[in-house]
Amino acid sequence: MYNEQLSIRTTYIATDSLPLPNIYFRHYYNFAINCSLLQHSTGDVYDCTKHITATKYNSGDNLYNYSAAFRENNVTLPTNGVDFFLDIYIADPLYNSSYQIDAMDIVAFDKEFDNYNMDTQDLGGTPTPFERSLLYRNEYFLSQPKDDRLYYYWKFTRTIKYSLVKDLLSYFGKPTYIKQPYIDTNIQIVPYTATSFNTSDDLYVISFNSI
Repeated sequence: MYNEQLSIRTTYIATDSLPLPNIYFRHYYNFAINCSLLQHSTGDVYDCTKHITATKYNSGDNLYNYSAAFRENNVTLPTNGVDFFLDIYIADPLYNSSYQIDAMDIVAFDKEFDNYNMDTQDLGGTPTPFERSLLYRNEYFLSQPKDDRLYYYWKFTRTIKYSLVKDLLSYFGKPTYIKQPYIDTNIQIVPYTATSFNTSDDLYVISFNSI
């Protein structure tokens, strides 16, 4: 509370669609990502690779040399009936799945409150403790078995948080709030044994939808 004003305001509503989150990928090895969308009602599959940024080499980072992102401001996801698939392939001649120990790092943010900087691979500006917590809230490390490929099933929910601005207007009864939407996710690993995908350069499949 601040002068009897609510410091945080949260409202729960039902919705037919949600904006897709921004997802950032980092790996020691060069990689490529294909994106497809499956419409359950018709069985139609659509290509959405245009929403994936080109993989970028980061010369100043020895842990994660390459990075890319799924990022598109105008795409929403129905809350049922649609799945997105992200096929991630290692495209590096030095990579060998039998001996690799490096995992892919992914981190996701709500697209309307995303301060992540791909060049520094950190948050921009001077983040608040809450903003800093978002960097680790939806971070995962994806690994690959030696002789197969993994299927990750990823779901997300969205919360819109309104934080009170502690200024004079709020103190005298005219509160101003900052909109801070964020996502919460959970991920499940499912073994993927389709023979056509058991190749050494295939790495991960990520299917995601909203809850």
